[in-house]
Amino acid sequence: MWSLLKLKKKGRKPAEAVNYPKDWPSPAKPEPAYPIKVNESVFELYAPVGQAQLDIVFFHGLQIGTYKTAFVETWQSGSHCWPRTWLPVDFPNARILSISYDSSARRSKVEGRVDLKQLGEILLEDVICSAAVGEKCPVIMVGHSLGGIVIKQLCLEAERNMNTHVHRNKYVKKFLKHLKGIFYFSVPHGGSQLANLAKNYIPSPGAMLDYLTVLSTHTEEINEAFVKLRKAHKWRAMAVSENVITRIGPFRAIVVTQESASRDVDEFILLEEDHVSICKPKSPDSPSYVHFKNFVITVIY
Repeated sequence: MWSLLKLKKKGRKPAEAVNYPKDWPSPAKPEPAYPIKVNESVFELYAPVGQAQLDIVFFHGLQIGTYKTAFVETWQSGSHCWPRTWLPVDFPNARILSISYDSSARRSKVEGRVDLKQLGEILLEDVICSAAVGEKCPVIMVGHSLGGIVIKQLCLEAERNMNTHVHRNKYVKKFLKHLKGIFYFSVPHGGSQLANLAKNYIPSPGAMLDYLTVLSTHTEEINEAFVKLRKAHKWRAMAVSENVITRIGPFRAIVVTQESASRDVDEFILLEEDHVSICKPKSPDSPSYVHFKNFVITVIY
């Protein structure tokens, strides 16, 4: 209203709406404000115009505090969330998703209460069925730390649900068929001593902490079952891991050892990063990003 009054005072007519010819394309719509919440577990960081030709799905790791913002902050380098800013440039036809799940290291009334079996069931519904990951295109899954174990559990849960539920069956079959590769950022397949220490220091440890301890029988069962599943479906797997001491409070050590991080992968590379920086590349030329990008290209193309 105020702009219209100013135009009248100057003796000018306000601009009129433009009537485009029928055969002209519609004016470009403003870009959506990402991230977009798909459901309680899935957030869309980017989606191409039209049908996506690739789904890239990110899983964060264990959180000392709340897990609510980890689906973005885990992958944030400076002011950039690199899956949102760099991947659409290199893979413009990919849909980029990030998963949010209860990964709190501390148990409270509202967090740290979901175990891995329960989480697998939740993510089966939210990621594979509701968000339809892999329904129409290939899939690459990416996990940091605990996130890699969560990916394994999700795949095993999908396999267990084959031919057992009419609603889920069509989604599960396509997901297992279209999953092509898994990329791990410092995933402790064999556990981490930090998790063992944390169980002694944290008054009320969260349910997920057990799966990260050294010699965890639960994680070993997951590992053994997943080795067979990956071999049957011929999924590619690559891991990069830390070679720099991580400083968390009084703790000073390598969080995930080479032996723990290199299990059951086709390619393994040590990088001069710590457990936190390993998944926060500083630029598109950073080794962690270059290795990931090349993995996607090799697996998909």
